[in-house]
Amino acid sequence: MKYAVGFDEKASPVDITVDMGETRTVSALGIHLTAGWPWWDALKGEIRDEIEALTSDDGQVFKSHGNFALNFFRRDVPINYMLPDDETAQAWNYFLPLESPVSARFIRFRVKPRRSLGITEVQAFDRLDRREFSMRILLPDEKP
Repeated sequence: MKYAVGFDEKASPVDITVDMGETRTVSALGIHLTAGWPWWDALKGEIRDEIEALTSDDGQVFKSHGNFALNFFRRDVPINYMLPDDETAQAWNYFLPLESPVSARFIRFRVKPRRSLGITEVQAFDRLDRREFSMRILLPDEKP
């Protein structure tokens, strides 16, 4: 059984193209990268791989929506997400919100690995909500 598809810098670039079967509204894309080798840490700005997101209605002409931000800061980690005990981000589920929703049948992830890299998942979302999170503690009779 296989759990990921693997690439290395010799295979660069590689296109992963998904046919969703019908045209759908897409507002955000996602991709899960495994730790890879070497085990670069996104929180230290070490990730040098590149992943571009593209969409198409016909599978022939693709429009780029830019690259996934593969390095980030602790402030970008959701408050309810637990980092591993060593507090690294060596494998991560990355999201790319689109500037505005698009109609697409085909989604392409153009991967330019700079190391041995595994991809376990690609995703297309019809919406991606980001909400403020409050750590305020309220008593049962208090209203937010």
